[in-house]
Amino acid sequence: MRRALLRFGGWISDSYLRWSLFLSSYVPLLVILAVRLSEKNATLTFAALIIAGVLVVNLVMLLNWRVAPRDFSIKGVKNGSGEVAAYITTYLLPFLVVGDMKWKDLLAYAILIWVIGQAIARDDVLHINPLLSILQYRIYTVTTKNGIEYFLIATRHIVAGDRVRASLLLDRLLLER
Repeated sequence: MRRALLRFGGWISDSYLRWSLFLSSYVPLLVILAVRLSEKNATLTFAALIIAGVLVVNLVMLLNWRVAPRDFSIKGVKNGSGEVAAYITTYLLPFLVVGDMKWKDLLAYAILIWVIGQAIARDDVLHINPLLSILQYRIYTVTTKNGIEYFLIATRHIVAGDRVRASLLLDRLLLER
């Protein structure tokens, strides 16, 4: 298990960071679900908003890590536009909710999110994250002049030939500074 250094001196696993990025992509979905459930179940509405808030705070903390940046020369750039259609279908879940949700419904949704998370977190499909988009970030797959491929979280449009100053958060995950 690989570990990345936290700014407070502790350690965090790669899988925690990958799952944090994946789960944060569902914050807008949780808000939509909370709105849909607001008249049917106040407890589930409150729980969805609390979970969304925790995920937002976690993501903001991750984006504010103070890992020493270094320069990277970008040779090639790809984005995840081909992944959007498959991912966006999960955003239909709140519109399939009918009547009062029972614990079995919640368990079924949790299993679905877990299965999707396994595919995304393990197969490096991290490009699509609506919360990062709302926060004005983009995720690219970039290839450096050394031929190494990274995911890059950036606030600007990245093209081949750019030089990027970024912190290495994981083996293959960069955060532009």
